[in-house]
Amino acid sequence: MEKFKFNREEMWFVKDIPTIRRRIWVVLKYLVISVLLSILYYFVLSDVIYIGEDRRLQRQNKAMRAEYELLKQRLSVLEGTVQYLQDKDRKIYSDVFNANPPVNLLESVGAYDSAMDLDTIQDNTLAKYIAAGVDRAEVSVSEVKTLIDSVLSALGFLGASSRNIPSIVPVKNFSPDLIGASVGKKINPFYKSVMAHNGIDLLGASGTEIVAPADGVVERSSDKDTRSSGNTFYINHLNGYKTRYSNVGEVYVRPGQKVSQGMVIGRIGVSGMSLAPHLHYEVVFNGRYMDPVHYFFASVGPRTYAEAVNSSQNTGQSLD
Repeated sequence: MEKFKFNREEMWFVKDIPTIRRRIWVVLKYLVISVLLSILYYFVLSDVIYIGEDRRLQRQNKAMRAEYELLKQRLSVLEGTVQYLQDKDRKIYSDVFNANPPVNLLESVGAYDSAMDLDTIQDNTLAKYIAAGVDRAEVSVSEVKTLIDSVLSALGFLGASSRNIPSIVPVKNFSPDLIGASVGKKINPFYKSVMAHNGIDLLGASGTEIVAPADGVVERSSDKDTRSSGNTFYINHLNGYKTRYSNVGEVYVRPGQKVSQGMVIGRIGVSGMSLAPHLHYEVVFNGRYMDPVHYFFASVGPRTYAEAVNSSQNTGQSLD
């Protein structure tokens, strides 16, 4: 469409023909306006989009923090329950074995207070990690409860005090280096033949004190037992358990006498057919010979117990 302008000299409208310079100016003007509008639209639209995304992330972060607090509360309750069960288990162990548990069976659950400083993605990972920890804690609670119930059931079955279980080493100054052959087929030092060995040989210097491993009543040994076993006697622990002591140097108890756990009942020496000063010690439960080394748990630590088991099982010759 052609444009006209008013010519004051001629007092008439004439055709407006733009110059090259004017044409370039118009083009530049529209170009600058377009660029400015594009920049404005970019910032306006990006601001709206990012505000919506931030709001979504904030809502997600709030939900994750709420879930984290809920899981932390559940974890706190479970930690309290686990601690209660651990204390109860420790008390039962102490009552039964007269010692502290040798190992801690439960792993402690760590605290995650510093996790609140993490961003949303890390909170998400943390929530999953805590949820897994809560599940493991619930399993641990169940396992500990099962163990406690089994101990209580066993005590109820035995029908006697925990002090009637022969759970300590019957000699003073015990060391794994002073343990001999245990239950099994062993070479007899006098007959040089393989014979049944129903107890464990506990070496010691002459005069070493022998103590009662549990409460009970002393019983006399038969004459047949004492021909080769020397000074011999039994303790009936009144719950299916009996313990037998042979090759004793000095006996401090008499038949019918009541003894308590830890009480000195004799001294190591040489009597009967004995290769060296030692105590031949047997544990019998309902007529069945048990391996005595497995009843030392209440007076030795895990490492000492392992060394004692290894020594007793790898000794092929008895001392009596």
